[in-house]
Amino acid sequence: MRAFPILLALALAPAALPAQAQVAGDFDNDGFNDVAIGVPKEDNGAIGNCGAVHVLYGETPNLTTTGSQLFFQSNLSLTDEAGDQFGSSLAIGDFNGDGFDDLAVGMPFEDVVGNNQGAVVVIYGSAAGLTATGSQFLTRTGAAANEYFGYSLTAANTTALSGFDELIVGVPGQDVGAATDAGGFEEYLGGSGGLGTATNWNQNSTGIGGVSEANDRFGFALTSGNFNNDSANDVAVGVYFEDFAVTNDGFVNVIYGSAGSGLTSTGNQGLSDLGASGGGETQDRFGASLAAGDFGGDGDDDLAIGVTGENLGAVADAGEVQVYYGASTGIIIPATSQTWSQNTGTVAGGSELNDRFGTSLVSADFDGDGVGDLAVGVPDEDFAAADDGFVNVLYGASGSLSDVGNVGISDTTVEGGGEAGDKFGFALSAADVNASGASELVVAIPFEDILTGAISNAGAMNLRYAVVGTNQVWTQDTAGVANSCEANDRLGEGLPR
Repeated sequence: MRAFPILLALALAPAALPAQAQVAGDFDNDGFNDVAIGVPKEDNGAIGNCGAVHVLYGETPNLTTTGSQLFFQSNLSLTDEAGDQFGSSLAIGDFNGDGFDDLAVGMPFEDVVGNNQGAVVVIYGSAAGLTATGSQFLTRTGAAANEYFGYSLTAANTTALSGFDELIVGVPGQDVGAATDAGGFEEYLGGSGGLGTATNWNQNSTGIGGVSEANDRFGFALTSGNFNNDSANDVAVGVYFEDFAVTNDGFVNVIYGSAGSGLTSTGNQGLSDLGASGGGETQDRFGASLAAGDFGGDGDDDLAIGVTGENLGAVADAGEVQVYYGASTGIIIPATSQTWSQNTGTVAGGSELNDRFGTSLVSADFDGDGVGDLAVGVPDEDFAAADDGFVNVLYGASGSLSDVGNVGISDTTVEGGGEAGDKFGFALSAADVNASGASELVVAIPFEDILTGAISNAGAMNLRYAVVGTNQVWTQDTAGVANSCEANDRLGEGLPR
């Protein structure tokens, strides 16, 4: 079996798409965002690591357990199997255009016709919330073993004003010709009957920048946004093991939506980290994480790119994030790009060995001012203990992202406090669960030990409220949440983003 790293994602389209890329969803269309949480190492009885997904529903003033749901594959007329890791990745979109958001769940280690081929299950929304009725099981036609279909997911309305979202499924282990693990992704078109026709994209697809090469892992990271502020969303694809200037310095492809039928190669762009501090260096892994948001408030989404292996001076793997700004012509290269690290301006913390700033990224409007903000996960930060983790929040402003008022968040205030190896910020998401007009920050702590360490790596999720409500910590032992904490469940390892 190939070794493969595990780093752990629209309602009916209006006349003009919102610039802010969607990371939250309203599964019952009641006006409050809901939260989906993947538990990919969850056991179902004797079936180890089959995986599960929790869904908690929003209301005012706090997220609630009322009506909460727990999904295994066996709740969806499928079979729980050891090692599938259902819930490893999540994405939210309205794939059938009925006004209720739907949830796509990745299980990249599903065995279909071969080991780790991978699969995705789509669960559809309704007035009663997510329902097993009409759920879809997706695999890649002609797939082979170890493709890890579903390792990454995003949703985007890539067909202008169609009223349906498309599902983009990363296949980073896909072989392209003789190029092993070159990677690709599948685009499934939305429609009134759910997801339909799929098209495979890779770096050998006509008009796409770069060339499919062994171990590139095109599709390792995905995000969607409207980078040119037209009537179709676009998709950014991380190729974090691309050898662009040197070994594994990384690359990102930006592929634009169309007025016709999904993505088009016309005008696609390739981004590298040659303009970053230190330029392109071996093992920078530019494109290991991605997020889209309108950080300058001008109507065009902008693209944040994690460079987790970036060395800052003598500090190896400190990590940084580069932000490229959108315009009517697409991503601007490189005139308005910014580079962020914990050494930038007044950004909280300081760049240290192996912090890997930028391991996770999410964009949302956390302060309710109508401009996108950026949360940056630093799960290997030593804050109160080794690798307990940290999150930096940078706020958008007129023109660009700013360090003014930036916030640093640690897990010292959550259950059990900051403990070695918690990796607070390993994954991030956002949702306006109480309809306040500002999004809450969802922070995964998948290696959190519960009951003073008695249940190791059970995992937790921390919800940080933006305006009203109480800071909450959720585990599988929280009253009203189905199931119970078990060692190595890793609650929160999968979040929509």
